[in-house]
Amino acid sequence: MQFNAFYGCGYCLHHGETVEKGSGFVRVFPLSCPMPDKRTQEATFQQEVEATRINRSVQGIKGPTVLFLAPLFNVITGLIPAIMHCGSIHADPSDLGRGT
Repeated sequence: MQFNAFYGCGYCLHHGETVEKGSGFVRVFPLSCPMPDKRTQEATFQQEVEATRINRSVQGIKGPTVLFLAPLFNVITGLIPAIMHCGSIHADPSDLGRGT
């Protein structure tokens, strides 16, 4: 997954914003209240199907992954997040792997 997209988080649907910085632009993910909705295995699968059908990204999902073929593997909770997500809006890194 590419993390400079508008929906760059693999755990939630936090929509990023583009802001000017120096002579360029950066993507930021300001804290939002209420918290963004969490991604689900089922919705992510449907987004992969739709992204493939329309040949465009759907909420940060670009297309299918072979990980959906692995029995009992959850593509949302089964992957380690980028360090920028640990201790921020996904609060407790010790929750990783618990499927919470």
